[in-house]
Amino acid sequence: MKWTAETKKKFNMIARVYENKIKAQAPGNNIKGGTSVVVEYDRDSVSLAVVLADNVFYGIFLDQGTGPYYKANEERGPFNPRPGKGTDGIIPRFWMSLSEALEQRTQDELNQAILDQRAEEAEKEFDDTVVEITLEI
Repeated sequence: MKWTAETKKKFNMIARVYENKIKAQAPGNNIKGGTSVVVEYDRDSVSLAVVLADNVFYGIFLDQGTGPYYKANEERGPFNPRPGKGTDGIIPRFWMSLSEALEQRTQDELNQAILDQRAEEAEKEFDDTVVEITLEI
């Protein structure tokens, strides 16, 4: 599928909402300034990815923890702004986590943008179809 400019605009607006929420949860201004959310396009799907600048890559350790506290992406928890002090590692803050409601809304908006584009393409294809009707008497 070739993404239209209008659909890409919608995806980018959704990414900004996602990015603003994550930046608001960032554990410091350096990490906040080096965090962005980009839209990644595939043939028939789209996804949002959090990107950390090289100078704030350590933010991943504050997000997922280290040592005995490390949590892989599959084990994410809710945002924890005050995780406390760990011993032999960093307790995860999950500062890149979003509420279930925002994640669901974001997913719904992405899906709706895809459905809208597909509907527009189908409508255009139908409009471009010429049907000749002849009546024989």
